[in-house]
Amino acid sequence: MTHEGDDYLCVERLNKANKDDQPVFNSTLKGFRGRAAVEPAEGRPLRLRVQASNRRTLTFRPLADARRLESGRELSGRGPEALLYTGPVADLKVRLRDETGGSLCCMYGYEVAGHTTIAAAPESLLVNEAGRGARVSTPLPEGPLLLRFIDAEGSWRMKLRTV
Repeated sequence: MTHEGDDYLCVERLNKANKDDQPVFNSTLKGFRGRAAVEPAEGRPLRLRVQASNRRTLTFRPLADARRLESGRELSGRGPEALLYTGPVADLKVRLRDETGGSLCCMYGYEVAGHTTIAAAPESLLVNEAGRGARVSTPLPEGPLLLRFIDAEGSWRMKLRTV
């Protein structure tokens, strides 16, 4: 998703009662660009509620198109993103640069092997940090993993070191 300007942006997945069910994006980043892994709720077509006052674009792609986190290669970005990791057990180093003044940065990992939905995959909180220049190191289990970097209100860099 892209959103021009610096106004508030919120995208929520809706449940079968048409009520907010799961946050997809929630940001005040200027010139927002983000990626998220979203699946329909309860076996129905995907429905989203979008709150955004400026021009925006939503593009849907298969999860297989997500960027891949690879050992020995630094990956950088800005804002939320869904990433794939298929390597061995590793340590993930993350450096965050907050652009909105004290926002929270969270990353969840999902062990997707043998599961047909994200909701069925075991979930782990990998990063939960706030502040302007946080540096985090967290262990990753063997892939395949879906990494959901959410609430990232700034730029970030990641690098893996296999153990």
